[in-house]
Amino acid sequence: MVFRDVERWFADRGDYTLRLDYDLNEDSIIWIFGGYHGDYVQDIFNKHKCNVYVFEPCISSYNILENRFSNDEKIRVFNYGISDKTGDVNFIDLGDASTIQNLHEDIHDRHVSVVSMKSFKDVYTELKLDTIDLLMMNVEGSEYAILNNIFENEYTEKIINYQIQFHTHVTGAQQMLEDIREELSKTHKQDWNYQWVWENWSLKS
Repeated sequence: MVFRDVERWFADRGDYTLRLDYDLNEDSIIWIFGGYHGDYVQDIFNKHKCNVYVFEPCISSYNILENRFSNDEKIRVFNYGISDKTGDVNFIDLGDASTIQNLHEDIHDRHVSVVSMKSFKDVYTELKLDTIDLLMMNVEGSEYAILNNIFENEYTEKIINYQIQFHTHVTGAQQMLEDIREELSKTHKQDWNYQWVWENWSLKS
């Protein structure tokens, strides 16, 4: 199902239904790119009691996440973001829409800090995991680079479900989105799509 009206997402209560509705158990692995203050982390963990890995480069959000989940052994929080390259980048603090500076060059009046980023390939190798049952990413434009890093390193089928929020402010977003969907469709099926809000792809059986 494809919807192009953001109002439909809220009418369908997608944040409380579709985004949590997965066949997961206590052994499942969830990676969350862009944890912010942890509301989704808490909701998905409460429902499934999975192993949750949260990647958050913004230090203020990381501190909130670390304090919030310090007593939950199954929730691990990392103070770096995921991209296609490993290294430091300039980062603009926009609250729940914080982003890498060069992805939002029209914004000049916000505090810029330096944060650490790691490529998906490097993190996947370091953590020595095999299957990721759910990969959720809300990374304000970095999703295109991350997904291409996954494709290039042939990790696509290591991920059972992709829950992605795509963003329009990146140059060439529409074409990149079409290319990514074409690549994902080789191995996954699109379960639902609320255009430019959230969409999910699950591994074909």
